[in-house]
Amino acid sequence: MAAGKYQESYSSRFSNCKYQVFLSFRGEDTRKNFTDHLYKALVHAGFHTFRDDDEIRRGKNIRLELQKAIKQSKIAIIVFSKNYAWSKWCLDELVKIMERKRNAECIVFPVFYHVDPSEVRNQTGSFAAAFVEHEKHYKEEMERVNGWRIALKEVANLAGMDLGDGYEAQFVQSILENVLKNLDPKIFCPPSFHRKRCFSTRYQLMVARWIPWCCHCFTLWNWWSWKDSHS
Repeated sequence: MAAGKYQESYSSRFSNCKYQVFLSFRGEDTRKNFTDHLYKALVHAGFHTFRDDDEIRRGKNIRLELQKAIKQSKIAIIVFSKNYAWSKWCLDELVKIMERKRNAECIVFPVFYHVDPSEVRNQTGSFAAAFVEHEKHYKEEMERVNGWRIALKEVANLAGMDLGDGYEAQFVQSILENVLKNLDPKIFCPPSFHRKRCFSTRYQLMVARWIPWCCHCFTLWNWWSWKDSHS
């Protein structure tokens, strides 16, 4: 596809997007730790990020505001944690997000935080226990429950990131890089200071990737210089 046609297609698909990133997460698991760190990193990097407790004003219909924010977001980052599946709120949110994904209206990026992707995909472990309770409480709404299962399986099959036993700081940095790859800066970096922040972030990420290589080359150069002087 020619660059001009790509730009036109990209613009038309996401012209109504108010937010660059929508964060979906289970509050009691990650609100005060990982998700908070991720949110602050995204905002500092210049990405307009939606987080329910930050964007929704008191007195508004929270469910409607969340659905509206999902529709207005380019990328949805879903942070899966141990208790994610216990929240029907999170599961309903996930279904809405995956509906947009199927219609090619947003990019979905799953993040697995101390939970294996297979647990999400197959609803095992803590996800299995949650669905046992859901099926008891929602006997008259099994279509809704099945919709949750389908959405979980679909999202777990997408390319995402698994923290595993890695370091959270590096994990957040990797997520930022992936967000950057999936955003067209010509559309999603607004003018003035916001664009400067986006450029600054791209520069910082580039430098972060090059520093280890440069250090390696410098070490080799020092070694060869020492060898020549002592030969």
